Amino acid sequence: FYQPVWQFTGIFDLNSAVSFAAVIIFGTAIAFCAYLESTKYLSPTQISVFASLEPFASIILSIIFLHINFGFIELIGAFIIIAAVTILNL
Repeated sequence: FYQPVWQFTGIFDLNSAVSFAAVIIFGTAIAFCAYLESTKYLSPTQISVFASLEPFASIILSIIFLHINFGFIELIGAFIIIAAVTILNL
């Protein structure tokens, strides 16, 4: 019954539809609602820092949970993300 979302077999059946809906609901809708709700409690500067660090958090979570290899190109990307956040906060 369980089919990992990242291993799409090309067949769109009930398992695929449920996985697709779970990604939409939990990965997008709930995250966006939580982001909007946070605007009530955080300053605009804090919100922009958190939004800028989202790609960096994705890298870390991908390494931990999806066992993605972190090579030289990914290191350059992480450096660019950190540099962008630093520049935005100057």
